[in-house]
Amino acid sequence: MTLTLWKPGLAQKILDYWEFHEQNFVRLWVERSDFAERVAQLERNIVEAGEDPVVARNLALRLNRAHEAAAAPLGEQILGWLGQATDPSLHATSERQDPFEAVESRLMQWPTGLKAIDEMTGGGYGLTVFAGAPKLGKSMSAMGAAITAAQAGWTVLYVNAELSPREIHERVMQYVTNAPGGRINPVAINLNLECIHAHTGFTFKDLLARAESAIHLDTDRMVVVLDSINRLAKNDGTRKQGEYHYFRRLDAWGEWARLVVRLSEGRVSVLAVSELNRSMQIKGADLEYAANLVVRHTKGERRNAVNIDVMYSRETQSGSLGEHEIHWRMQRFVRLEGVS
Repeated sequence: MTLTLWKPGLAQKILDYWEFHEQNFVRLWVERSDFAERVAQLERNIVEAGEDPVVARNLALRLNRAHEAAAAPLGEQILGWLGQATDPSLHATSERQDPFEAVESRLMQWPTGLKAIDEMTGGGYGLTVFAGAPKLGKSMSAMGAAITAAQAGWTVLYVNAELSPREIHERVMQYVTNAPGGRINPVAINLNLECIHAHTGFTFKDLLARAESAIHLDTDRMVVVLDSINRLAKNDGTRKQGEYHYFRRLDAWGEWARLVVRLSEGRVSVLAVSELNRSMQIKGADLEYAANLVVRHTKGERRNAVNIDVMYSRETQSGSLGEHEIHWRMQRFVRLEGVS
């Protein structure tokens, strides 16, 4: 008789919360030469514990696929992480909590291009949200973050649903040619930055298709910039379906971003630009809940002035960053002591 400590129902629970458990299984087993034998033994233990053999087979197949994916080049792994996360066409599931969920290690950080933010938090990480009312520089902040992260060696997928392709190009060139201390080399940026105009009807599958052109086999870290997540939710089939469907899709995009970060252990980060509601909170409660870092833009007292604060951060200091002036020609925020 084979002694097994497997608890009936546990295999199904692991499958239900696969996005949380996959990395743990792969990390423990992927480098072992007896991987196949261990999976086979696990399948036998599940059946002996009285669980459905079909569930045991499904878990074994999942493990084998994860093992194959872990051995792939990093670029292929990143594409896999993007595709494995929850499809935003489904309902968001962020209310589910995994009882076996491990504490996340510190996630990889990328420079935002705004000195005040980087000094307080060390940069963006995980799911970062830039939130604010219209005409307060949210998109400008996102554009600066995309370019600065690309300069720092991150592969950046910049998805814009607010501007035309010509306007995107003009803003990039404004940022590049008006950099403090000298012009930024656009060739270095172009190596790592893919700009996408998200037209009406732009879908999750469109995002994955364009990601393939931005990712190379040796890509080891990536930032996906979504400007704005509200417009993407409206474009992706909710424009005529009413407010309920809009907020559900908005929450689902946030859940997709959170799961991408989780699966990749921070190698893939998401920066989402979001509107604020009348209570000065992010539209979509689950989006705010899922975020690792929230930077808020609110109207200042002076003309063209914006108050910027780190509204929330899971792993770093938060608080007010003071009042900044929008310098539209440079596509930057300016503080009294200089350019930020």
